[in-house]
Amino acid sequence: MDFSLTKEQRFFREQVSRAVQRIVAPFADSIDRSDTFPRDLFRELGSLGYYGIRYPEEIGGMGADCVMFTILSEELARASIGFAAIATMQCLMGTDFIHRFGTGEQKERCLFPAIRGEKIGTIAFTEPDCGSDLGGIKTRAVKNEKGYLLTGRKLWITDGDVADFVTVAATTAPEKRLGGIGFFLVEKGTPGFSVGQKIEKMSARGAATMELIFDGCQIPSDSLMGEEGKGAKYLSDILSEIRIMIAGLGLGLAKSAFVSGLRYARQREAFGRPIGTFQLIEEKIAEMEVRIRSAELHLPCRVAERQGFPDGERGRHGEVLLDGGRLFRRRRGVEDTWRLRRGRRIPGPEVLQGWPVPPFRRRDVGDSENDHRERHDEKM
Repeated sequence: MDFSLTKEQRFFREQVSRAVQRIVAPFADSIDRSDTFPRDLFRELGSLGYYGIRYPEEIGGMGADCVMFTILSEELARASIGFAAIATMQCLMGTDFIHRFGTGEQKERCLFPAIRGEKIGTIAFTEPDCGSDLGGIKTRAVKNEKGYLLTGRKLWITDGDVADFVTVAATTAPEKRLGGIGFFLVEKGTPGFSVGQKIEKMSARGAATMELIFDGCQIPSDSLMGEEGKGAKYLSDILSEIRIMIAGLGLGLAKSAFVSGLRYARQREAFGRPIGTFQLIEEKIAEMEVRIRSAELHLPCRVAERQGFPDGERGRHGEVLLDGGRLFRRRRGVEDTWRLRRGRRIPGPEVLQGWPVPPFRRRDVGDSENDHRERHDEKM
């Protein structure tokens, strides 16, 4: 079977790369330094329709496939991992439930503006004492005559401070564990809903990670996305797509790190010549490129296998994606790649199930090249 990109997908990559390098790349360092949400950039990318990449054209989306979404994730990560985290949240987790289960009015109010980049969505299921154990969620949704009363806390919520609407996981029957989970739409300004502490991160800056508090938050009955008790199943429907998206982010980071390392190997001299001309360094560069190329071929294969990974080849690309950042360091990249090497692999479920997930690395200063396709055998 041929897993190479189609002509349409190659054209899409070219268009995305140009847009990202024009809109995002020039501001990547300022996003990382300030750690603030880049609202103007967010809106500009939204005006091009990329937040609707997974959704049908009739509602303002692109109707694209998972391969194209992965390409978008990869190209965004090559420019700025912080902005990539923001954009992919908007494309997938932050808007998927309302697309599948929202009422027409909810879609008009939240989903369609989100696709245009006018509103921001996120998802909240992680809690202070509950990460990978979704069945251990303590946030309660108690049904009453007005709908549901939400009470609880969420932690590690991407864009929680700027989100206009949040899809919240809560339990209606704690004794049923996974069988009691439901997802609820909560909009900004709802009484009882507030933003708590900000969690400072070493990476993916610009996409704030927040605590969200629900203190007697009353929401209407139609805020329930789908049916009670089926939240775990609904989440599992998109988990494989999330994993592939994360792999795309990792591949984009590897390409960025490779370009940075190759440039450094050409510029840094020792014993009267660039270090990239020494056999040991040439071997490292060649190995890095082989691994990146392998990941490029491996990822479409995984997408083709129903957006998931077979037991025998559990995301092998995730293991190799660290190497580009680990082997070469430059300027602030010394600090950044050390953090990459020492960082945790997230999210939790992937780790527990043995899925290698590449940690996020802060983008190196000055990585302005828009293509990693430089070869180690070019003249130094």
